[in-house]
Amino acid sequence: MLLGFLPLLLAIALLATSQSILFFNAPANRDMKVRIGIPLNADDPSDWNQAIGESPAVGIIVLNPSNGPGDSRNPEYASRSQQAQARGIRILGYVHTSYANGTVKLETAKTWIDEYYDWYHVDGILLDEANATCRQSAFGYYQSLYQHIKAEPGLALVVLNPGNPTGECYAAISDVIVTFENDYANYEDNYAGANWTFMYPSSHFFHIVLNVPPDRMHDVISQAISRGAGWVYVTDLGEQTKNPYVTLPSYFDSEAEDVLLRNPTLPSSSLNYVPGVLLLGVVAAAVLASGAIFMQERREGGSGLTRKGTRCRLHQKPAMTFFIILFSSASKTIRFVFVTASGLTERESMPSPTRYSASSG
Repeated sequence: MLLGFLPLLLAIALLATSQSILFFNAPANRDMKVRIGIPLNADDPSDWNQAIGESPAVGIIVLNPSNGPGDSRNPEYASRSQQAQARGIRILGYVHTSYANGTVKLETAKTWIDEYYDWYHVDGILLDEANATCRQSAFGYYQSLYQHIKAEPGLALVVLNPGNPTGECYAAISDVIVTFENDYANYEDNYAGANWTFMYPSSHFFHIVLNVPPDRMHDVISQAISRGAGWVYVTDLGEQTKNPYVTLPSYFDSEAEDVLLRNPTLPSSSLNYVPGVLLLGVVAAAVLASGAIFMQERREGGSGLTRKGTRCRLHQKPAMTFFIILFSSASKTIRFVFVTASGLTERESMPSPTRYSASSG
């Protein structure tokens, strides 16, 4: 009698094991607290390698070959961009707009956007030096660029960087807005966010904070989250350098680790195979036990589907119960494999800008 229920018990263990695989390897929650976006003007491959290596804490890298796309395609930048995208990081092309004051003509900005897509196959565009007012002329300028970017292939993300609180009008023509880009002292003492931002998800807002001392970096990330920012970049570089984006902050690894700890649902770079090993053991044991009992039932004269003219019930056939639960568990596990295969390269991201790049090249 006890032997007859052994497959059922093993099947229950199998079901629990398959669910543990789903739990331990669950794809990232899209409502994450915070991720890092990097305005990276570095030519040093080591900076790129370090940034790419911190995926999935890093969700965006802003590509800026020469204060814009440059005169022609740069193979090194193209290769680095592809490596980042292979790790699920979104690459955004940097385009400065001079606050829509007429210095950068609309057609010129569109040409730069097209070059980024043609040469680097970017995932979107960061429009730097964006006008923060809802004046019709400025709004029309960015609306036209927004529509132009959205007509491009792929994700076509649009990030506006006024670097300050802006009018709500721009929420409808952006995926992310950089509402702060300044130094630590101003972030501590003079920050004043627009009230309307709290009606939108945190993933719509990005804070870039410069000159942050190492012992204050973790606190600044906490402040950004409390102020409604889902994207951050904190660096100890600032106005004392010509361009604070030419290299990563000295504490970048610690910053990335901080972000990972705040997002327990961020996937690791590889699957957790421990539940899988356990699963194989349970399957092997369950199959052997159910096979032995199936043969025993046949020797006792059971017909399989019916006995004594009565349709078989699950509690009368533990072996059949096992196979039903096995099928359910296997189908869920297989479905997980396919979801994970596509989900590991899928990252929801929005970019971050570079006010200093426009002037420093």
